[in-house]
Amino acid sequence: MPAFDRTPEQSVVPARRTALPIRAHAPAHRLLTLQKRLGNTAVQRLVVRTPDTGMGARVALADDDSQVDLSLSATYWVGGRAAATTVFGATAQTAAITVASGTSGVLQVRVHAVVDIDNSPPFDDLSYAKDFFADFPITVAPDGTLQIDAGLVRDEGLDLTTQLYVESVEPLTGADWVQLNVRITTTTSHGRSGGVGYVINEGIGGRSWIRQFRLAVRTPAHPAVRERGHRTYFERPRQDAVSLAEQDRLIAWFQSLPEPTQARVRDGRTPVVLIGRASTTGDTALNLRLSAERMAAVRRILEVFAGNRVQFHTRAEGEYTAGTEDAVESREQRRVDVSVLDNASGP
Repeated sequence: MPAFDRTPEQSVVPARRTALPIRAHAPAHRLLTLQKRLGNTAVQRLVVRTPDTGMGARVALADDDSQVDLSLSATYWVGGRAAATTVFGATAQTAAITVASGTSGVLQVRVHAVVDIDNSPPFDDLSYAKDFFADFPITVAPDGTLQIDAGLVRDEGLDLTTQLYVESVEPLTGADWVQLNVRITTTTSHGRSGGVGYVINEGIGGRSWIRQFRLAVRTPAHPAVRERGHRTYFERPRQDAVSLAEQDRLIAWFQSLPEPTQARVRDGRTPVVLIGRASTTGDTALNLRLSAERMAAVRRILEVFAGNRVQFHTRAEGEYTAGTEDAVESREQRRVDVSVLDNASGP
């Protein structure tokens, strides 16, 4: 799997401090609404309210608003090039990305986590960033069929002892989706910017939240494939020569095909399918031979008109079970079916 090492944004900077009143009761935990942070940057914000005993000397509890901001994006890498990218909306836990058919690469989902620690005085607030990358190898068949392999998670950035942090990122895969289960955890310890160690909130346990982010993997819609067909008839039973009128009809049909389709037929990219039919004798071998001769007659006309690079797929069909030769052949059995598959635009 190719490695796509990204330079993570990482910082340890003092955050703005807002004086908070001391309360005589323990505030309840709360989960605030997911919201945007900067312009079009998609940010999933989780704010948790936890009690803090300061340096351990205070018995009164102060408000402690600490939060984790998650920005999620996805990039499909093909040969070291970003072939497609998308971001999760500010309040969305689902998104979609379109990958090209006939390609093979790595779908990389990035989680950019910014943790803000709201410490009680006299300690400063803290803020730090960390990136998580989940890499999913993907193969897209020409028909759009997806193969998504298991994801590998790696992390980059600064790691601190904090009261609120991203504990784990678990990758999951499906037939046409990938998912990250991001676990956010509170602990009983707080970070300090002014010294070594941390403050213990005795008797207060941790909590965890899991946010599930699912990315749908899509392939472009393929143009509708249309079969364009024609029938060349033979005038009499046992006849294997194409009349002039039928030759004109055959050529007119070919000229009616869209120009891109004609070009693909002429250079052999789109084959012509010929199905010969016959039922004039009771001998299966003779009927097969007559079917083949009729297909050969039609093939020669097309090769003269469209060139010798035309590719043909042939098949013989007919009523081969008659017990005796009757020299009677219905018009529906005196024909060659001609067709091409056309996925070009046009009439």
